[in-house]
Amino acid sequence: MERVEVQKVPSSTSPVTSQIKRVQSHDHSEEPEGELQQDKTFDLGEQLERSARLSHNLANISVTTPNSSTPNGVAIQSKTEMSIQPLWRNISSISGSATQNSQLFRQKITQFQQENTTSKIAAKQQQLHHNPKSTPVTLKDSSSTIRRCASNPSFSPSLGRKNTNLKGTYGEFKVEHGLDKAPTKSEYGEYYIKIEMTPNDKTGSSEIGFLQTARRGTSAGNWSTKASDAGMTKERAERTTKSGWRVDRADPGKDKTPLYGMTKNKSGKVVSRGNAQTGKFKGSNPWMWDTPGVLDPTAMQFVATAIDVSTGTSFGAVLWGFEYDSSSSHYQEQTPTLLSSGNALLKQRDEAIDKWNKSVATPGSGIDQAPTITE
Repeated sequence: MERVEVQKVPSSTSPVTSQIKRVQSHDHSEEPEGELQQDKTFDLGEQLERSARLSHNLANISVTTPNSSTPNGVAIQSKTEMSIQPLWRNISSISGSATQNSQLFRQKITQFQQENTTSKIAAKQQQLHHNPKSTPVTLKDSSSTIRRCASNPSFSPSLGRKNTNLKGTYGEFKVEHGLDKAPTKSEYGEYYIKIEMTPNDKTGSSEIGFLQTARRGTSAGNWSTKASDAGMTKERAERTTKSGWRVDRADPGKDKTPLYGMTKNKSGKVVSRGNAQTGKFKGSNPWMWDTPGVLDPTAMQFVATAIDVSTGTSFGAVLWGFEYDSSSSHYQEQTPTLLSSGNALLKQRDEAIDKWNKSVATPGSGIDQAPTITE
């Protein structure tokens, strides 16, 4: 995978010029459940490269910090031409408040969904240029930084885990959950959850595992569906429904099963990857854990359904998630809860499973179809 690095080059005519060069990097080792942990290398450079392939030669672009001769724009220099792009003309009215910057940014967030990535850089540079207290912008900024623009570094939510016990028709669920680490300007935060089911005799001899669906957005209701959206890739977008849901698997082509935390070995048997385990009544309990990365701002929702791995019979679906936005000093958990039959989120879960079966588990792929879940 290629990414973009920035080198600062001294210049006699400008304070600092950031020049882009291509570098080759190796794929990272697997995350415990990498999709929702997020690829730590998914930064602005990757966004730049994807959209730049058709229209730019990144190796020959440099971005110059605005100066007094360009008060309303950012100078974008290519091989032979210089252009001034007047973006966000009203930005000069903003005070130095990081919170105000962030609020205006979210109002303008559609600018960061455009194909013209040079404009994205220019818009952010200009915004922070008018905030003297802001950290200088580089092309290595992460996608989370690009979307929050300027956060509130003084926000410090409570960290720690708690336990929630849920009693369902087919057994009990013990859920340990909480925010382990808050996001910073340079790193994702981390949320932790472990769900363990103790099945009762109504589950019979069923082998029980978890199938989890998930969605992420910059705020509740603003869910990611396109490859250019927060936390998305082209592959994920292809298996995401209109409401933002997808089956939560980090690497479908490698694991070849929709079951959370499981993978097919060389002999074709579905086995644990270490962050989930199947179980049954009068046997070991089925369990799963997840550590999704926390962006700023972000909203995430999950539905973890305990199912008979052969028939798809549901033995309970746990809704969990969280919202985080430091600019408004907001962090809130979705207290884990069992969804009742007929809940609209279960229909959306089923749509994500159908999307998996039609877009991922195609003939010849070797990837297992997800069983139709029956309540």
